[in-house]
Order: sequence, then C-alpha cells, then structure tokens
Amino acid sequence: MDETLAGALIAAQFPELVGARVERIGVGWDNTVFAVAGHWAFRFPRRAVAVAGVEREIAVLPRIAPLLDVAIPSPRFVGAPSGAFPWPFFGAPLIGGSEATGAFDRDARRRLAPRLGGVLRQLHAIPPPPGLPHDPNGRTDPSRRVPLSERRLAQLEAAGLRARVPALREVIAEAHELPQSARRTLVHGDLHWRHVLVDSARPDALAGIIDWGDVCTGDPAMDLAISWMLFEPAERQEFGDAYGPMDPDQVARARLVALFLAATLALYGAAEGQPALRDEALAALVERVSPPNPRQPRRTHPATRVFQALRIAVNEELDALQEALAGAVDLLRPGGRLVVLSYHSLEDRIVKRFMAAERRGCVCPPELPVCVCGRNPRLRLLTTKPVSPGASEVEANPRARSARLRAAERLAA
Repeated sequence: MDETLAGALIAAQFPELVGARVERIGVGWDNTVFAVAGHWAFRFPRRAVAVAGVEREIAVLPRIAPLLDVAIPSPRFVGAPSGAFPWPFFGAPLIGGSEATGAFDRDARRRLAPRLGGVLRQLHAIPPPPGLPHDPNGRTDPSRRVPLSERRLAQLEAAGLRARVPALREVIAEAHELPQSARRTLVHGDLHWRHVLVDSARPDALAGIIDWGDVCTGDPAMDLAISWMLFEPAERQEFGDAYGPMDPDQVARARLVALFLAATLALYGAAEGQPALRDEALAALVERVSPPNPRQPRRTHPATRVFQALRIAVNEELDALQEALAGAVDLLRPGGRLVVLSYHSLEDRIVKRFMAAERRGCVCPPELPVCVCGRNPRLRLLTTKPVSPGASEVEANPRARSARLRAAERLAA
C-alpha cells in the first residue's frame, strides 16, 4: 500500500477528498496509516488477520469516543471493500503528538501518569458493547502467557540483549499460580508506548490513544500493564491513585503482560533496526518491570533515619516490643500461634532472638555441662526465615516493602 493507491481508494469513495494530499505516516504489524489533507488519518489493514480489528474499531470507537476525556481515532469516513482493495478501511481526525517513548522528558512523564490513570478508569467503567471477543489473545491468561513470556526471555538471552533476565523470571514465577480471571471489562487490549501519543507542551502531556484493533473484553490488567512499561515507582503511584485500587492478582497479571509486551518490542526493535524502540523496551524491562536489584538498595533521605531513631527512642518502642512478646507467649494456650510483623531491622532482630530463645528453652550459661535452670521450650518455629512481601504486594501497597513476618506455635508447658 503506497500513497498513490491510498489516494485513489479514498477519492473513489469520498469525493470531498479528491485531490487531497496523501502522506504515509505509519506502518505497523497489521495496518498502514496515511495522513490526508493534513486533517485526517486513514487506516488500511495490511493483511487479512487485521480486518476483524479494523471492523471492531469502526463499530466500537464512535460509541465510546464521547465517553472518554481523551482523543481517540473515531471513524468519520468508512471505506467499503472493492475490486481495488478487498478489505474495509476508515478515516478519523488526525491526532497530533508523538509516541510515549523515552524521547519525552521526565516532567511530562510525571504529568502523564495521573492523566492516563484517570482515562483508563473511564474506559474500564464503560459497559462493553455487544459482540466483542473476550481476551482473544489470552493476554491475561497465565496458562498461555507464562510459557510465551518464558520463550521471549529465552529469545532475549539468545539475542544477547541484556535485560536482567533472572530477575524477570521472578515476575513470571509469581504469575504461575494465578487463577484465570473472570473479569469482562472493556479494554484497549494492546496498550503500550506506541499507542499512547504525548505532547510535552500540553499541561497533562496526553494527546491521544490510538490503534484500537485489539479492543475486547478482559481483565483490566491488560491495559494497566502500561504503568509498568512507562512509569517509575513514584509516577506509578500517581497513576494508581488516579485509576483506583488494584488487587495483588491484578498487579501480578499486569506486570506479566508488561514483561511480555516489552520483551516482544525489544526483539522487534532489534530485528527491524529500530534502536530507539529496542532501547525503550529494554529500559522498561530493567528499570520498571523487573523487581528492584538488591545490590542497588533504595536510597533513603538521611532525615528519614534520624526521625525514625528519635521516634523509637522517645516512644521506647523496642522495650515495649520485648514486653509485648513476653506477655503474648504467657497468654497463648498450647497450639496457639504468635505471628509478628516487623517493619525495620531492629524490631526484626528482637523478634528473631526472642523466638529463638523460647524455642531453646534453657538459659543456662554454655559452659555448664548440664541444664540447671529447668526451663522448657515454649515455642516451635513456623518460619525459619522471615517472610517478605512479594513484588505484586509491594506494588499494590508500597508501605509493605520493609515488612518481615515471623511466626511460632505455643508448646505445652
């Protein structure tokens, strides 16, 4: 499909556009897009498999465009199949802006986060029009997406693309046991940087959302994956505040979708000689999708630690913790459970040592050959190591990141 053929097809069906300038502005996997008269964007499918998507766009976008506070390509011209071109095509108002890759600045990215979160909240609240397929590509189906994601990571390694693959496998492992989602929400279905148009000059940075060929019903996580592809943790928090609550399963699904899309785009960018796309995809995998690198600890402002130390001392928190632990064991009946959540290393060390001592029982000095104290063990450890929150729980509740859980069972006296 070139400008000459596109111009002829458009002129044959829309007389008002005869003689209008036609310029090819995009070639994707499934469609070619032309700017017409500087005001319209005409979308032509490149292969038969894309025709169903174009037909869905023609049917759905005019219905949802008035309900969204963002520009989308709602068809104004609908071209019918003909002897010159066997598939339908359409023209919509041309949306300005550029793809939301690393090319736009950090301030614009920060402004974009809550705006995009709010738009997705609007989209996911719209009752789905009848006739839409349900997650036809299995984007949020772990039984399909997990093996495909593992294959993508193997391909990244084989291609020599450095993307912290071992850390990304943790994301896949966390999604392994997810149940099949029953949600039937209206979703874009293929939301990533290339389909979000931005304009740094706008106060909210969001110019439009394009390429709705995969619009369908499914779990909202299918679209929420964009927050892991685009935003750093602080920006993602603003996105989440604007969107609304996400449960841990939804977070794990969204990260898996983000991993698969970013890995796919990294491989595509490398194969097609598009280094900007490749690098943006790899940056998303390394900096946003993968769990934090334990060798690069989270930076904490010095004033935070000073305030924490003052608060602990003034409130005598460590002494109170020791008294509470002893009192809890005295109150427990045999078989009762003592479960303690600590939020920094000082607390966790006290809990660890207390449970170890109560498990041991005897408090005699080690140099004595036999026990003379007569104390028996009072606790049996249920956790040999502290239990930490998973990546999805931390994403859903960032304050949980430092929590450590230890548990023990009361023994008979």
